[in-house]
Amino acid sequence: MDIKALKKHVLILIVSSLLAACGAVAPERPDVAWNTDPSAVIVRFYSPYTTAGLAGAFDDRYYVPEVQIWGDGRIIWVTREGSGRRIWEG
Repeated sequence: MDIKALKKHVLILIVSSLLAACGAVAPERPDVAWNTDPSAVIVRFYSPYTTAGLAGAFDDRYYVPEVQIWGDGRIIWVTREGSGRRIWEG
């Protein structure tokens, strides 16, 4: 066996050993649960720049927050376009 092939085999052995060790050491993932009702809001984020940090700086009956994540996995987010805002849903 030539030196090049030996280096390749040693490298493969080292990488596979490291990958196996990482899998053995990795912590278990915690169980995550949330309300999956489509009308349940899981995350709602209001930008402090939009409201200037003032409570009641916008009418919450009409204002769409910058990000909303709903129980069924839908996400609604807002981007600025000039002086307006565009609402996206995914």
